[in-house]
Parts: sequence; C-alpha cells; structure tokens
Amino acid sequence: MARNIKGITIELDGNVTPLTNALKKVNNETKEINGYLKEVERSLKFSPGNTELVAQKQRLLKHAITETEEKLKTLTNTF
Repeated sequence: MARNIKGITIELDGNVTPLTNALKKVNNETKEINGYLKEVERSLKFSPGNTELVAQKQRLLKHAITETEEKLKTLTNTF
C-alpha cells in the first residue's frame, strides 16, 4: 500500500496473511452461529414455550459472544 504525501511516497509492506486467516475463521464461525440462531428463532415462533429451544438459543448466544471476544482479541493483538 503506498500513499503520496506532498510528493513523498511512503510504502507500508506488512504480512497480514495470519490476521486475515484468523479473522476469516472467526467470521465463518459467526455466520454459522447466526444461521443456527435464525433456525431456532423460527422454531420458537411456532413453539414459544419450548424450553429446549430457549436453552439452545442461550447456548448459541453464549457461543456468539465467545466468538466476538475472540475476534476482538485477534484485532487487539494485531494493532
């Protein structure tokens, strides 16, 4: 990546492949969790009193929070 500042070219070259791979993994897991949450939400619309579905939703939300924390740690450690 190069930037021109008053005629000076500054080039920053960094290997961001490990960061990209780590974030890709976390983002894929987050998408997967969100898909499961949508399925559980749809099921809860038809059966709102189903305690098993409510418990499953809570587990998925807890997992989503864990993944978000992992993403935050990855970003924080990088910068």
